[in-house]
Amino acid sequence: MQCPCHSTKQFSLCCQPYLNLTAFAQTPEQLMRSRYSAYATYNIDYILNTYSNESRKHQSKEDIESWANRCRWVNLVIHETSVSLENSNVGTVEFSAFFIESNQLCLMREKSNFIKEDNRWYYHDGIMVNNDVFNKIKRNEPCPCQQGKKFKQCCGLYIK
Repeated sequence: MQCPCHSTKQFSLCCQPYLNLTAFAQTPEQLMRSRYSAYATYNIDYILNTYSNESRKHQSKEDIESWANRCRWVNLVIHETSVSLENSNVGTVEFSAFFIESNQLCLMREKSNFIKEDNRWYYHDGIMVNNDVFNKIKRNEPCPCQQGKKFKQCCGLYIK
């Protein structure tokens, strides 16, 4: 199975070890990709546990779960990633995440901030760069996940 993060790697060789806690992300980008994959696979505990200590205080498992269950995550594009030269415990990732909600293709573009705590990367916060909702996806259109199928035979089957 291809990894949901669209890295072109197999899930078992990409994000799955992070989600199973058999490995830990070594870079902000790896953590970003694994968090996206956690949303795509409804691994709510992983999402919650990869917030920084400060940010986790403001999160609700129920809110995360509610949002993850409303969406079908279909694509992730990483635009830019960096680790601070002055402080190697701080990094950023700018990404676009595409998801389907109520049969509409949506885009969330964010510049996320990551910090290292106890030698592990955590998501701290982010600045929304763009948030768009596109036209409703018609059943016979190509699926936005780019698997080559019609929407009704692909992600349209899983819309809640």
